[in-house]
Amino acid sequence: MEWKATDLAVHLGLSSNRIHQLANDGIFKRIDGKKTFDSVQCVNAYIENLKGKTKSAVEEKARLDKLRADKVEMEIAITKGEHIPAETATEAWSKIIQAMRSRILAMPTKAAPLLVGTKSAGEAQDILQRLTNEVLRELSSPDLVDVALGIQTEKQKRNRKRRK
Repeated sequence: MEWKATDLAVHLGLSSNRIHQLANDGIFKRIDGKKTFDSVQCVNAYIENLKGKTKSAVEEKARLDKLRADKVEMEIAITKGEHIPAETATEAWSKIIQAMRSRILAMPTKAAPLLVGTKSAGEAQDILQRLTNEVLRELSSPDLVDVALGIQTEKQKRNRKRRK
């Protein structure tokens, strides 16, 4: 059955302008050389068009739900201390690097008096090796990690106070 744009608009509950827009978008096909539309084709095309929009809306809602769930999961992980903000990690690494730097720079001061009385390169090497191992032990101690992680603990306490 052939319908004019106004007839199609009435049956679909749309304006004539919307019918012409859907025709221009290629959803509705005009009957060759005429200003009329095939009613069955247009109704089916309109239904398919609506299904596509509904599917998109469902997909968009699912995507949004997933983002919300991911956000909540991240907040829980942060609360449990499983994740830390980048700023906190940067601060922690900065403290660790500062500690490493100060320990390494202190090595010559510690080594100088011990090396004064050495009689051979082997003896000097042993002293330097012992000092190096001592510094490495200090740097690998849990105390240094606690210093770095202490930043996180302090920030968590401040954040909890702000929330109250």
